[in-house]
Amino acid sequence: MNHSPRPRLLAAVALGSAIMGAAHVAAHAYRAHRYALGAYEEQHQRLLAAMAENLGLRECWAPFEKVDPATQTQRTHLHGWVSLWIFGYRTKAVSLAEIRTHAKSLFATESGRRFWVWARACSLDRGQSGAALRVHEALDDAYATATGTFPGDL
Repeated sequence: MNHSPRPRLLAAVALGSAIMGAAHVAAHAYRAHRYALGAYEEQHQRLLAAMAENLGLRECWAPFEKVDPATQTQRTHLHGWVSLWIFGYRTKAVSLAEIRTHAKSLFATESGRRFWVWARACSLDRGQSGAALRVHEALDDAYATATGTFPGDL
């Protein structure tokens, strides 16, 4: 019987090469994901800045009701935050626990609570993805914790 270490050595080298290749592919995928996330966030910030500067753009995001400019500006701004949280949750950049923490801060203000009652009613009128529904549920939970009421009860 030939007990040469050569076959075991070749198998170890092949296994090491496969592991290194998989690690390289995983690292490349991670860098590509982080780059795409950064590009998305940058574009999101540009859109929010454009809406803040141009009243006409804000009208695209509001329902057809007429509200005062301050409320319109707040809705636009907060809509941007909720959209960012949904995207962040979809891409695993933010957890539901982190979103609840942010929402706690949002719902500590009267304008934040008014916004969520309005936004929640608007979002029920259209289909939502699974990620958006989970984020909305987290926001509902944070709202209920902050106020003692469920936003749909109002």
